Amino acid sequence: MDILRSFISYASGSALRELERAMFPTEAPSNARGNRGDKIHLRIQKQIDVTVFEDRIRDIQATVNIYEPQAYPVKRPEFEEIEKVVMAEARKKIRSFKFWTLPRLRDDYVGENTFPRYKEAVGKWEKEKMDFDESEIKRVAELNKSEHERVEIEIKSIEDDMKVFLSSSLEGVSWRIQSALESMWFPYGLSIAYAWSENTVFLDVLYPERDVMLKSEYRSAPRTLTESNFRYINVLLGSPYVFASHIFNLGTAVSNVVVIGHSQLLDSKVDMTYYAVNFDRVTFQTEFMSVKKFNPINSISKYQYLFDATPVRGIIHPIRLKFEYDLFHNGFEQLQFRFMAVSPAGQKLPDFQVRETTRT
Repeated sequence: MDILRSFISYASGSALRELERAMFPTEAPSNARGNRGDKIHLRIQKQIDVTVFEDRIRDIQATVNIYEPQAYPVKRPEFEEIEKVVMAEARKKIRSFKFWTLPRLRDDYVGENTFPRYKEAVGKWEKEKMDFDESEIKRVAELNKSEHERVEIEIKSIEDDMKVFLSSSLEGVSWRIQSALESMWFPYGLSIAYAWSENTVFLDVLYPERDVMLKSEYRSAPRTLTESNFRYINVLLGSPYVFASHIFNLGTAVSNVVVIGHSQLLDSKVDMTYYAVNFDRVTFQTEFMSVKKFNPINSISKYQYLFDATPVRGIIHPIRLKFEYDLFHNGFEQLQFRFMAVSPAGQKLPDFQVRETTRT
């Protein structure tokens, strides 16, 4: 049996679905402010590789500020300026009825006082300048040291992230799966069970009812039933691409992301599985190295998938499979599934509530 049927059989026959239902968010979904469902492709993360980290390091290196000491802002005393001050003092201090002696007396005063004053002013200026220069050298040294330490810390953080990204083992990035799922934006609540095995991440996603999803994603009412059907397919089949984009960007150790989507019927405990898709890294990264608008139905044919739809009318039907008892002995019983409830974006309460349960 292929991995999709195996996962569906396990999820349908185990306690997974019951736990997901029990922790489904109780907060009301956000009301649509526009037709955001038509732009669900904008929620798909652009796929990254090692060059992204290298570019970030270069960007950080380019932000290094090299501080230089400032010049002492006070002008060096000039002899002529000192002389003018002393001459003004001489005119003010030296007065006599013998006016014919004033020029000589004042000249003597200027001659005796100008140079000593000048020498004193220059000495004081030189000392203050030396103190200022020493202070500047110390200040600039501390700033440059702090700046280099900042850059080293930021680069070290990027290098650590790059090592995790390039890790060959999924165990190295598994702790980031929850935060990756928390970072996604959806206007309605979701309940997710996730696990990993070797290089594959498994996601089982419980959606709200169809009407809740459409009213949260589209403000305008559909003109026809066919348009409503296509809107539902767009947001339902578009969402697993969003999940996969965030998970693949955790690291190169993730080679596959398997996503199953199911919805609970209104006022019922009956679950309907609508899609199952196995995204492989190579195909996905080739398709989404740049984020662009896409047709979920056409795109999903590039991967291993299960869904039942009538494309002409935009109708998607629940997947109906016959399960035998021995299908449950498929290895999923050995995985540790964790559970989280994602509250609708835009709530006053914290955007995401996380509960975790381990199933062995």
